[in-house]
Amino acid sequence: MKRIAAAASRSWRAARTWVLTRARCCRWHVWRAIFAATGITSSDLLKGITRQVNIATSETLPIRGKSRTIRRIQSIHYLDCKDTTLHPFIL
Repeated sequence: MKRIAAAASRSWRAARTWVLTRARCCRWHVWRAIFAATGITSSDLLKGITRQVNIATSETLPIRGKSRTIRRIQSIHYLDCKDTTLHPFIL
């Protein structure tokens, strides 16, 4: 048990002292990252979630780091088709 606690303590200390530098950030494997943002409230960049009766719409902006591809996804959610346990919360 003491070995496990010591290993956990060392790994926590190592994680705490790790610093993100520009060199680490610009490595090739970082560019495989994907960023996505979904609008909750409306802004200049994304529309917020809107709801009309049993239909909700949302907008998401995914960005792929490697190819620098930017997409805009507009989704329609049919709320009455969701799991019945969620109906009290969403309808």
